[in-house]
Amino acid sequence: MTDAVILRPIPRAAIGDMAALLDAPPLRGRVSVVESGLVFYLRSLAPPAGWAEHASSEAERIDGPGNLFVVGLRSGEAIVVSDDDAAMKRLLERTNETDVIVDRSHGSIVFDLRGDVDAWLARLADAAAIPRVPGRGTRLRCIDVSAVVLRLAPERAWVVADRSVDHYVCRWLAYALDGTLSDRQ
Repeated sequence: MTDAVILRPIPRAAIGDMAALLDAPPLRGRVSVVESGLVFYLRSLAPPAGWAEHASSEAERIDGPGNLFVVGLRSGEAIVVSDDDAAMKRLLERTNETDVIVDRSHGSIVFDLRGDVDAWLARLADAAAIPRVPGRGTRLRCIDVSAVVLRLAPERAWVVADRSVDHYVCRWLAYALDGTLSDRQ
């Protein structure tokens, strides 16, 4: 009989050559993967109390510990992004039995960008669509991929995309950052 093997999930950043991409210039120290990133899709015929003010076409941070953003899609539909299990649980407890909740965490990737994110993202998306105020965000087309950009601080943003295009987005982030850094020289 063999010893039991404890299986642990592979960190998202360690799948494929993602770790090598994130550890190489120009991304080293500027981009990481939010391993605790939670992404849920919600559809509600009767949104819970307090939902309407948060489910706008732009993302809004909900006050509390951690980062919790609600990104409105259309009436009664939203994507919720967080790095805090407790905050996500509190929001989900406000839903009712007719709501549809789909955990898209394993099908999504959350990149944490640090630095001059305005100049950087302007190479990947329409500059007018980039959220400038911390606590705000928006859905946009980023390098021909649907993404959500959430502004955490003046020099920090999250880019949320489908997991299926994670390496594609990571390579474009490197390309755009390399161009931004070259412009400064």
